[in-house]
Amino acid sequence: MAYCIKNKHSILRKNKIRILEDISIIGIDNLDFDQDMFPQLSSVDLQQQKICKCIVDFIVQRIKGEDTPAKKVIFQPTLVIRESSVNPACLLPSMSSAQ
Repeated sequence: MAYCIKNKHSILRKNKIRILEDISIIGIDNLDFDQDMFPQLSSVDLQQQKICKCIVDFIVQRIKGEDTPAKKVIFQPTLVIRESSVNPACLLPSMSSAQ
């Protein structure tokens, strides 16, 4: 994913598209390096750690011989807003003044 982001950044620069001024960008997975980028990359956190813990707990129960029935588990993704995206509400005053 780092290569993909780096490549997208160079494409944006080549076309003189500025992050925040012209476009907002967002990633997925909320990886650690998202915070190390400039600007820091907003991301959707898919809750991978919670998903993995649930899977491991289920597998351990099965290994121990527990007859654990299958169950439906829903994990709610969260949006982590950082520097690479702008809150659309921030744009409203400037949009209304342009009319």
